[in-house]
Amino acid sequence: MKKKIFLVTGSSGFIGSHFVQLLLKKKIAKQIICIDKKKNSLLKFNSLIKFCRIDISNFSNVKSIVLKEKPDFIINFAAETHVDKSIENSKKFIKSNIVGLYNFLEIIKNYRKKTRFMQISTDEVFGHLSLKSKKKFSLNSKYNPRNPYAATKASGDLLLKAYAETYSLDLILTNCSNNFGENQSPEKLIPIVIHQCYLEKKIPVYGNGKNIRDWIYVKDHTKILLNILLDKKSKKKQFLIGSNQELSNLDLIKKICLFFDKYKKKKYGYHSKLIKFVKDRAGHDLRYGINNKSSQKYNKIIKKNSFEKNIAKTINHYVQNIYSIHKKILNDKWYKKKYKNIDFG
Repeated sequence: MKKKIFLVTGSSGFIGSHFVQLLLKKKIAKQIICIDKKKNSLLKFNSLIKFCRIDISNFSNVKSIVLKEKPDFIINFAAETHVDKSIENSKKFIKSNIVGLYNFLEIIKNYRKKTRFMQISTDEVFGHLSLKSKKKFSLNSKYNPRNPYAATKASGDLLLKAYAETYSLDLILTNCSNNFGENQSPEKLIPIVIHQCYLEKKIPVYGNGKNIRDWIYVKDHTKILLNILLDKKSKKKQFLIGSNQELSNLDLIKKICLFFDKYKKKKYGYHSKLIKFVKDRAGHDLRYGINNKSSQKYNKIIKKNSFEKNIAKTINHYVQNIYSIHKKILNDKWYKKKYKNIDFG
C-alpha cells in the first residue's frame, strides 16, 4: 500500500496516543499530523510526526491545518470523556464532542470530500441494559443516552450519520466498550484502584459495585480501528467494538486487589478490605454489553482469555510509574473535592 497522510486528533490522549504508536509500528504513514490541545507527552519524537497544539472547536485553525496537510485519513479521538465532570458542567463536552466534530464535517464537506473520516464514539450512547438481561447493544439499538457526556457523543453520532447520508461523504462511526491499558488518565477507574492498592489507601466504589462493563484492551481496540479504516472495500459505515469480557466494577476491583495480595505477599483478601462504598453516581448506567457482529471480521485479533494477561501488563506498567500517577492524582482538585473523605496520599 502506498504510504498515506494520517491526521489524528486527541493524539495526546489515551487511545489516540496508542493509535499513533501503532501507525509508527506498521510503517504505513507518509506523515502523521497529531492534533491536541494538550502537550504531546505520551508520544516519543519521530520525524514522521507533526504536532499541532490546537482545540478542535476552533474552526479556522482546524480548517487551516486540514487544507495545508491534505490528509488521506482523519481519525477523531478528541473528546471530553469523564461522566462525573459532565454531570457537574457539560459546557466543555458540548464544545469538544459536538462543535469540534461539526467543524471537521463542514471542512470535509466543503473542501476534502475524498478524505476518509473516522469518528471514535462510545457504547454509552445506547443507554444501559438490565443486569439480568442477556441482551447486548447492536446496530439496531436505539440511542438513549443517560448522562450529559453520553448525550454529547450521541449528538455527534447522529450529526455524522446525517452528513454521510446528505452529502455522500466517506464517514465511519465506531462505538466501543470501556478501554483499559497503559497510560490511561489517572482519573479513570483502573488507574485509581491500582494507585490506592499500591499505597494501601481506601478504594472508592460507587453504589454497590454491581454495575457491569465490557472491557477491551486499548492495543486490541486500536488494531481493530486501523483494520476498519484501511478496508475501503467494506460498505459498512458503523461498527460496534467490544471484547465479550463483561465484569462488574466490584469483580474487576477485586481482581486488581488479588494481584496486589500476591505482589505484596499479603494474606488473601488483604487489599479487598480497602474497598469503601460511596454515594452512587447520578444516572449510573447498570450494564453495557456489545454485540460484535458488525466488527466480527476485524475482532479476530482478540484472543480468548486474554483479559487476565492484559490487566496484569497494565498493573505492572502503573506500578513502575506509580509516583507520576500519584502526583497527577494529588494535583487533581476535582477528584480530591469529589472524594474528600478518601485519603489519596
